[in-house]
Amino acid sequence: MIGVSAFTLPKPTDPDYMDIRTRHPIISIYNDKYTSDKEMSAAGIPMHAHVNDIIKSLGKPTAQDIEYVDWHRGKLPLYHLQYGGILFESTHEMWYNSASEAEHIRKITLFNRDAVTPRGIGVGDTLEQVYNAYGRPDFVTWYEWFYGIQQQEWRTGIWFVHDGKKVVRIKMGNAGFDSDLKKVD
Repeated sequence: MIGVSAFTLPKPTDPDYMDIRTRHPIISIYNDKYTSDKEMSAAGIPMHAHVNDIIKSLGKPTAQDIEYVDWHRGKLPLYHLQYGGILFESTHEMWYNSASEAEHIRKITLFNRDAVTPRGIGVGDTLEQVYNAYGRPDFVTWYEWFYGIQQQEWRTGIWFVHDGKKVVRIKMGNAGFDSDLKKVD
């Protein structure tokens, strides 16, 4: 593969990204290449794994929390299992048929090099390394590169949060992550 040094890394001001950002309704992106359970995994745990399977595989979490949120059929448990710099979380989806569906992980966040993506990218790697492993992002902002599927109000995929040069966090799964609202020049 040609090294990134032969061209400029993608920027939010690139015309194709500006078109996606400014078009109303928001343009859909459908790139399911990066949304499989295999692509969205960490420490050998695939997306949608059951919380009990994670504990069975990785042992006791370094931190865990279960919060209960209102759901149209009562209370829904939301799980947060942390193993060092890896956080596995379930989410609240109105379409769940049973509360047991919330026992499957829908978000994985990597905060350090305790784990890397299946393509070998981890926190601290350069944007050039991300580009060489994943190709051109489907969407970019000043602080994130996104690979995956985006509909008007819904996204799933892999986000590489960066400081302009290096990856500072990796988010995998569906939308609804806490926003990193800072602009990096």
